[in-house]
Amino acid sequence: MRDKMNNVSETDVWADKTHAEVFDYLHKMPKHIVKRHYETFNEGRLLKKYKEKIEGNKFFEIGCATGELYRYITTYMKEFTYHGFDISVPAINRATSKYPSDYFHILENGFDDIIEKHGQPDVVWCRDVILHQDKPYKFLNNVIKLAKNTSIVRLRTRDSGETVFDTDLSCQLHWDKYWAPYIVLNIDEMISKIKENKDVNKIIISRSYEILGGHNYRFLPKELYFTSAGTAETAVFIQKGDRVDGEVVVVYDDNQDRPKLGIIERVIRKTSLFFM
Repeated sequence: MRDKMNNVSETDVWADKTHAEVFDYLHKMPKHIVKRHYETFNEGRLLKKYKEKIEGNKFFEIGCATGELYRYITTYMKEFTYHGFDISVPAINRATSKYPSDYFHILENGFDDIIEKHGQPDVVWCRDVILHQDKPYKFLNNVIKLAKNTSIVRLRTRDSGETVFDTDLSCQLHWDKYWAPYIVLNIDEMISKIKENKDVNKIIISRSYEILGGHNYRFLPKELYFTSAGTAETAVFIQKGDRVDGEVVVVYDDNQDRPKLGIIERVIRKTSLFFM
């Protein structure tokens, strides 16, 4: 048996209270900075750009952490009814201490009982969760199946080279305690896997290219430390509907993201972080 320092787990890291503390950094920031934060990342930009294409208003977030997307959705996209789900008890406890508890739920049995207890959502948002699964395609497929109309996900992709599923070679250190899977998917393979869902008719992909190897305590295959791998933080907008001539439309809408804050906003952000 491997010792704890070498063990890779997709669950232990999120059960630690440090997870809730780190992911609550937006809480004390003004709403306009929260808005800028979400809308300058590609997944938020795609939601804003294509929200009129979404049929229905039931919005579920898988991996909601401490619930800050709730504040954005209920302030700036009031046409949606939000519910957040997470396996992290400390994160859900933090979310329910700030916002109405009826909107946040512990995921105890995976996706099996979400529809039974809460109905089927029209849109599913899943940001930076799939990459931390040891079986990322199974998780992605479950996200797509869960949504009645649209799935919006952010994960990590590579333009060149095969996906490495070995979590001893593809992982990330968290809180100086735990290794979590960090899987970078081959972009063409990912598109093919999404197309296997027969009710998907359109895929919009927005890549923000950056070298993934080594940043933020990531331990990745050596080729992911080079630009030639074409690694990116990738947002994917997946829509269901009838296919035209049996084909899935794939659109590339690449854009370098990250919140673009002005001087005053950066001061507010630093002040908020200092007093957390």
